[in-house]
Amino acid sequence: MYPEHVDSSGIPNCDILKPNSVTLTAVNGTNIKQYGPLQMPVWFKDSPWQPYTFYVCDTNGPAILGCADSKSLGIISVDGRIDAFITAASSRSNVSVHNIDDLQQAYPEYF
Repeated sequence: MYPEHVDSSGIPNCDILKPNSVTLTAVNGTNIKQYGPLQMPVWFKDSPWQPYTFYVCDTNGPAILGCADSKSLGIISVDGRIDAFITAASSRSNVSVHNIDDLQQAYPEYF
C-alpha cells in the first residue's frame, strides 16, 4: 500500500475501497463489518510477489490471511486428508457446526 492511500493513522482512505457484496462472518457466526477490498502485493520467504485481496474491517482483532492465500505463499501446508474431509462434509449437509465442539462431534474421525 502506498503512503498516499492512507491517513496519518495508517487507515486506508475510503476512496480506494470499493463497496462490494461480500459478507464476512466470524467463527462464532457474528458478521464482521467491512469497508471493501484492497489489493496488495505480498511475499513470504522465497515466494514471488503476488497480489492478494484483503478486506478492510471494523474489528479489534488481528489481521488474518485466509487458508488458500497462506497455502500459496508457502506459510502452511494442508494435510492430504482435507479432500476426504470435504467429501465427508458434503455428504452430511444436515450437520450444523457452530463451534469446535460441534465440529469434533460431527467429524470425530478427523480429530
